[in-house]
Amino acid sequence: MAEPIRVVPIVCPFGLGGVVYVYYLDTPEPALVDTGVAASPAGVIEPALQAAGFRLEDVRWILATHGHWDHIGGAHAARTLAAPGAAVALHGADAELLAQRRAHLNGYAGVRFRYLDAPELLAQTEALLLEGISGELAADRVLADGDRIPLGRGITLAVVHTPGHSAGSVSYLLEGPNWAFTGDAVQIHGSGTNRFPLFVDPAAYRASLRRLLAEVRPAELYLGHRLLDPTGETLLESHLAGEAVPAALRGSLDVEERLAAAAAQIAVPAQQPLTAQSFAPAAEALGYRADDPLSWPPSFFATLSGYLAPSESGPPAR
Repeated sequence: MAEPIRVVPIVCPFGLGGVVYVYYLDTPEPALVDTGVAASPAGVIEPALQAAGFRLEDVRWILATHGHWDHIGGAHAARTLAAPGAAVALHGADAELLAQRRAHLNGYAGVRFRYLDAPELLAQTEALLLEGISGELAADRVLADGDRIPLGRGITLAVVHTPGHSAGSVSYLLEGPNWAFTGDAVQIHGSGTNRFPLFVDPAAYRASLRRLLAEVRPAELYLGHRLLDPTGETLLESHLAGEAVPAALRGSLDVEERLAAAAAQIAVPAQQPLTAQSFAPAAEALGYRADDPLSWPPSFFATLSGYLAPSESGPPAR
């Protein structure tokens, strides 16, 4: 690779104070890694690209790291504004999240409402999802582990399936400099807004982190959010390099180990379904008020219920 690839990070607000990072890759076939929410392409991404000397209408690839609404909510709008024939690419395991708005609430975003009787909060979450997703569509290219995305003049992104945060989470590895665009596949202690990691499949999450650490060994990480360090106190940058990369991966494994130990204390009833109070021992072990489930982080139930057998994880989402 003759010259370093220019990466333009774009900060996209979403929801109630959240921020997601979208990345533009200045290559012969320009790529956009993630899209933010419905308002992001026209309201944030296009102005940011123009300020940097680029245009959204030149984008040839819209690459989703996974199917969560803050990362793909703007995919339909972005494809409308991008170059004719621009392709939206997503791993097949998250295809339903791109194709159906309701899949978000029926899945990861609705898990806490299996346990909390909070109709106003449920309605607010549903409204945010409906507003934040610009349209339903099928991926133009369905990705699998080992696929490669050609960006022109020999520049290639390798697709590394890194499930755990979602079933279809991938990391895009820029071959040559070995830069990894991981979306939310790396969680450490969660984002500065959520302050708790979100992964729905702990075993897959653990395996993905170990693969990134031992096999992929990226030189740099481009994360989907600014994450808290393993103590939950210090907010890191969204772009990590050097020793900060293995430190983030090892820190994520350390936090997952602590959550696994806490999840082992969840009281699973013999006959009745789980309730919010079933999770109280785990909440207390992690430093939260055991008697106030509404104060637990939004991703608390989604992550900890992932440690339980499917039959123990409560009734279907409403």
